[in-house]
Amino acid sequence: MLSKSLIKIQGRDDSIGKALLYKTTDDYLKHFGISNLNEMPTPDEVTELVESENLS
Repeated sequence: MLSKSLIKIQGRDDSIGKALLYKTTDDYLKHFGISNLNEMPTPDEVTELVESENLS
């Protein structure tokens, strides 16, 4: 995803291990056809979609 410019490194976490923090880019929004991150499904909606696909 980094190579496709869909996400970028935003910084590092302050916790032990200093994990990298990532951020979505405008290219991410364009690629998925959304205008802002508020249009993304919630984790519960994703779970429902996955479960309904598994029942098919």
